[in-house]
Amino acid sequence: MKCVIFDIDGTLIDEAHRLEVQTDSVAKWFGDSLEEKQSVIDEFFAVNDRAQVLKNQGQPQFKNNIPWYMQEIGHKLGVKVSEEEAKIMAEKWSSAYDDSHENPQLFPDVVDVLHALREKGVKMLVASGNTEKTRKIILSQTGIEDYFEAIYTAIDIGFQKQDVRFWQVVLREINYAPGEIVVVGNQINDDVVHPQSLGLTTVLVNRPGVLRKNLGSKDVAPDYTINDLQRLVEIVG
Repeated sequence: MKCVIFDIDGTLIDEAHRLEVQTDSVAKWFGDSLEEKQSVIDEFFAVNDRAQVLKNQGQPQFKNNIPWYMQEIGHKLGVKVSEEEAKIMAEKWSSAYDDSHENPQLFPDVVDVLHALREKGVKMLVASGNTEKTRKIILSQTGIEDYFEAIYTAIDIGFQKQDVRFWQVVLREINYAPGEIVVVGNQINDDVVHPQSLGLTTVLVNRPGVLRKNLGSKDVAPDYTINDLQRLVEIVG
């Protein structure tokens, strides 16, 4: 393999702190027990997946409409959320997201693995759902920005990672055949489904954690599933 494309949150950067801060921000409405917080996380990303489907059907107003997300989560959890409450919750949720990125923490295995891949001459890129500016800030703060030759983001490309067109754009931009590329991430819907359909090798990082994202669809199996990044060096070869 000659090229590795990394997701960031939950793959390189420990997102447990962010999830904790975000669920704390809406605990007044949804509860503050560990079980309740995990339910909020599960439902948030389930709603996000539904919003992507609606966007693909020509209803983009639902994607990133966080007040709508809050009402949908409330409906699933049996909590009535008014429009005014949803706006307040959305503001708190988004503010918590921004605040939590002020001190991002790498997983302990990240630097050693990035160094080993660079020593092998492997080209490394980032594919993320956030803005290039935010991603660069995070990478710079963690000291790993120089390992990556390019950053591809959903907002800058114009398509989400759950849209095959995101990955088609990335493939057009890089000078490697699909069989030479590995995609590494922690979400099946974001990092496995479409890369795999385009012939890229997929690696799902299923890190243990207290609060965590749901891995996604069980209908698609990645080429590899790993619990940390150490095995990636062997997979790349």
